[in-house]
Order: sequence, then C-alpha cells, then structure tokens
Amino acid sequence: PFLVTGSSETSVPMMPPWNGRLFAEYNLQTTFRLGVASRWAAKQHRTDQFEEPTDGYVLFDAYLQYQRSAFGGFHTITLTTENLLDAEYRNHLSRIKSVMPEPGRNIKLLYRVFF
Repeated sequence: PFLVTGSSETSVPMMPPWNGRLFAEYNLQTTFRLGVASRWAAKQHRTDQFEEPTDGYVLFDAYLQYQRSAFGGFHTITLTTENLLDAEYRNHLSRIKSVMPEPGRNIKLLYRVFF
C-alpha cells in the first residue's frame, strides 16, 4: 500500500506483511486433543522512511491438551511447543526487530479451570 501525497509516493508506515496460520487438530477419545500448526509471514520490503525491511518466515507449533469435567469445573492441561525448529525470525511490527529477533523455541504448560 502506498500513500499518495501530491506528486510523491511513499509507503504507509507500520504496514504488516501478508501473514496467516494453518492448523490441524485431532481428538483422541474425549479427553485428549493433539494439534499442529504453521504460522507464516511474507517478506515486507515496502517500508516507510524510518523502517527496515524484514524477511518472510514459516514456523511450526504443536500442542497436546487433556480436558476433563471434575469437582464442579472443566479442567484443561495444555502442553504447547512454539517454533519447534527454533527458527530465527523478526516481526515486522516489532520496534526492536533490528536489535533482537523474536523468541526461539518456547515450551509452555498451562492449567485452566472453567467454573
């Protein structure tokens, strides 16, 4: 996208590149869920005056979730691994992307109770 002002043409500042997420989930019985996902972003080379271009990236994530109704609530325990391949990438909208990339492999354990 470009911003036209008079006869000069400049890029719109802080415009994110095309990006998306694709995922698949499989339910094992009624208590377990297994999922894989892919997150991607295209490169962004149409930058404004004080911005730097960024490369595109593709990341892979996976999760395993246990869910059960008990003790008057709905309990879930989720183990998630983000950026499975430990790829180095930079988010175009990050203000510190020239200094520090986004996090590498990330493992999370989450327990939630819905009541």
